[in-house]
Amino acid sequence: MGMRKFLSVVMVLLLVSLLVAADTAPDVPILSDPDRPISAPAGSTPYDSGDEDLDAKWAAFPDGLSLDRDIYLLGQRVYFAFKNGTGEVIEVPGGAPWYIADAEGKPVFTPISTMVLIYLQPGRGLDWTWDQKNNEGVLVEPGVYQVVLTTSAGESRASFTIAGRQMEKGREVAPPVLPPDRPFVDIDGSVTWGDPHILELYRRGIVNGRGNNEFQPNGTLTRAEFVTMLLRAYGITPLDTSAEMPFTDVTPEHWAYGYIARAYWLGLVTPQDFSGELGKTPEEIELDHRSRLYRAPFGPDVPITRLEMALIVGRMLGAGE
Repeated sequence: MGMRKFLSVVMVLLLVSLLVAADTAPDVPILSDPDRPISAPAGSTPYDSGDEDLDAKWAAFPDGLSLDRDIYLLGQRVYFAFKNGTGEVIEVPGGAPWYIADAEGKPVFTPISTMVLIYLQPGRGLDWTWDQKNNEGVLVEPGVYQVVLTTSAGESRASFTIAGRQMEKGREVAPPVLPPDRPFVDIDGSVTWGDPHILELYRRGIVNGRGNNEFQPNGTLTRAEFVTMLLRAYGITPLDTSAEMPFTDVTPEHWAYGYIARAYWLGLVTPQDFSGELGKTPEEIELDHRSRLYRAPFGPDVPITRLEMALIVGRMLGAGE
């Protein structure tokens, strides 16, 4: 397969991966309010149900505030839970003691709270969902958000990302129309099966050129370029240069630092992925880990392999399921 065709296949793969739809099972109410029910996914156990399996349910949850995933499709319900792991009874005010904030901490949605005080026993928890709508009932924009929850034990926060494509089942993707603009001197529309896709991705801000108004369709794709393309395709924003990560060869001055850092914190790339562990014994790998404290190079400008692409895309799809 030629490199140009392979690059086009990679881009199509990115677009298709965004069409993965999540489970749309109906919700069942918990802690209902007359005006706005608070719901959890079907199969969840209501807090006040008296079910004998309640302890078993919450035993599987981590202590504190947690979400069922890190990445949600646009329009997909956000499910989160709070488990009392303090060993003492916690007071939970209002039935819905939480709100949704944007990445800067500005509230975008505050649920209607009931006039009730819940005493949460150790090892027990509460769970809720959010339909991704703001206080005006409008679907929020893609980006990074956080759940902010307050109990007598203090404030807890958990961040998550809403991807840039709306969740739809059975969606048909029409071939893109060749745009009139020609930002690249080497993409003129003559390759009818590939050029429209490249120009459409450029229009959406997912891919860029490489200087001199060239796209270089026959060139290789670097690790930094692939990670950046993937996160942009999902509508995921980069972190700023103050974010820490263990890759020794990616400095804050690198153009893709924010995207590589975001990929690391989402679990899409790890130091072990590019540390040369292939063929080493477990003992040698453990020694390497201890000696460098899990710090390793990423190789941002190294051409990415098919194996590495499959690994990263697989993790992304798993994170969004």
